[in-house]
Amino acid sequence: AVIGALADDKRNLNGAWSGDGREQDPVTVLEGIRAKTGNSAKITFAPGCDIPCEDAKGFDEAVRAARQSDFVILTVGEDAQM
Repeated sequence: AVIGALADDKRNLNGAWSGDGREQDPVTVLEGIRAKTGNSAKITFAPGCDIPCEDAKGFDEAVRAARQSDFVILTVGEDAQM
């Protein structure tokens, strides 16, 4: 399972100091894992919350995904405006 609002968020990967970085340039954590594993692994994605994560309505889905998975990659961090 890949869990976290930033796991599939291109906009915030460049950060506030991106210079000439374009939103379409980064490879998200989820994209990279899917590209590396191909069809050899079942990847479940659950954001858990949106950015800035002001409510917990997606937490149950994220917990379920984690419990049903052999491995969990949790992405945490801050949005580009922080």
